[in-house]
Amino acid sequence: MPEAIRREQPEVLLRMLERGRTTIHLIPNGSLYLASVAPLQVYRLQDGSTVASSDHGDGNIVHQTPSATARMERKVRDALSKSLPVDHTIMLLREML
Repeated sequence: MPEAIRREQPEVLLRMLERGRTTIHLIPNGSLYLASVAPLQVYRLQDGSTVASSDHGDGNIVHQTPSATARMERKVRDALSKSLPVDHTIMLLREML
């Protein structure tokens, strides 16, 4: 990866964190995680319901069935269970600069 791009990615992620609206967790090297090929978002709404969506080449897909939403929640939980705490993630991102 070109040095400019390698440095830009942690800079962008740290700026996102500084805004206070995003939480980022890195998954350490060597962890076995079969990642989804598309970015995935899961939101818990004020009424307690859950909404999940994923981005694909032909647009954003909202997963509306309970089984699809539950499957997306499991993917997020699996990723979080393998990820580093936020403070450790921030430290590693700063070390990448």
